[in-house]
This record gives sequence, structure tokens and C-alpha cells, in this order.
Amino acid sequence: MMWFGGGWMIIFWIGLIVGAFFLVKYLVDQNRSSSTGKESTPLEILKRRYASGEITQEEFEQKKKDLIGY
Repeated sequence: MMWFGGGWMIIFWIGLIVGAFFLVKYLVDQNRSSSTGKESTPLEILKRRYASGEITQEEFEQKKKDLIGY
């Protein structure tokens, strides 16, 4: 019976270590992608601003024309 409790203790510690490893890996990946991620083009930034409601459709179309040159 004592071995059964010890087995659960080992499983608990292994799970805790594996969980901590994946948490650290996730946090490092998040930091790396935000600081050295692909830089956005001006058109992508404009699309994001339009999608979030920062600018109207008319402003979007005008700025898009300015960027593309049409």
C-alpha cells in the first residue's frame, strides 16, 4: 500500500515539472513572437485599424489609395 502512495507522489512531481516546462516554453515563445515577430506592412496596419473600428471605410479607402498610389 505504501508503494501506491509513493507512485502517486512521483507522478505528481513529474506532472508538475512537465507543466512548468511547457509554461516557460509558452511564455518564451510569446515574448519572442511579440518582440521579433514579422513586422507588419503599412497596408496590414491599415487593415487592422479598419477592422478594429479606429477608422471609417472612407478613411480606409483614402489611406489605401495613398499607400498603393492609385
